[in-house]
Amino acid sequence: MGKLNKLLFLLAFVSCASIAYEPFTRYMGFDAQIRRMNFRGGYGDNLLHSNLFQRNPYVGVKFNDHLSLEIGYGSTVLRSRTATLTTGDVCGGVRILSTLSPISFKSTLKIHYPHASFLIFYPLPEGVPVHFFGAFGIGMSFIKGEVIRKTISLANHPVYRVKTFSSNKNILRVGGGVQCMFTSNLGLRGTVFLENTHRFIMTSSDDTFTLFTHMIKTRKTILYGLGIFVGW
Repeated sequence: MGKLNKLLFLLAFVSCASIAYEPFTRYMGFDAQIRRMNFRGGYGDNLLHSNLFQRNPYVGVKFNDHLSLEIGYGSTVLRSRTATLTTGDVCGGVRILSTLSPISFKSTLKIHYPHASFLIFYPLPEGVPVHFFGAFGIGMSFIKGEVIRKTISLANHPVYRVKTFSSNKNILRVGGGVQCMFTSNLGLRGTVFLENTHRFIMTSSDDTFTLFTHMIKTRKTILYGLGIFVGW
């Protein structure tokens, strides 16, 4: 985590320092994104939403016609999911026993992630307001969630148990997109990114009632974005 923060600071320093020199072009924008983050079978796929809407404001500096550096901060909109599992279903890596069936769950998930990426542009012939680009970079994902379990006691009364989980890791991100210029400094862009979130393993912070959702495991993440940006 310390190495990533130092690298992000260095990238930000280079970006800010370059603003003082022409012909660097600065820009800022906002992407609306759909995050598709799948979960491993029995480790969150039947509890949490795999599709999340998120916001991604960003700033960037363009060193020349082919290379730019971009720094942003993505955050998902909090979303909840309600699910009912029965005997034999696997929840958090543990199979549900008949004595606990059925069990109702209400789960929420929130993700924040600062990121920095280099964009490499391939402009079309002069006069065509469309540019294709590839991108690669790094980020730090902070994931936090909560799962509320509801069962029925022997006295036929609802019993609630709450567990939280969280994790943060460095991630690599690669992707690309296309941008279309409306004017010399206003444009629209679409992007697709792949992130290696498959290493995330989140363990509940409360070990009480270990038959209840004690581990969440993720797979890779794909981001689809559409946004607008302005340069100066």
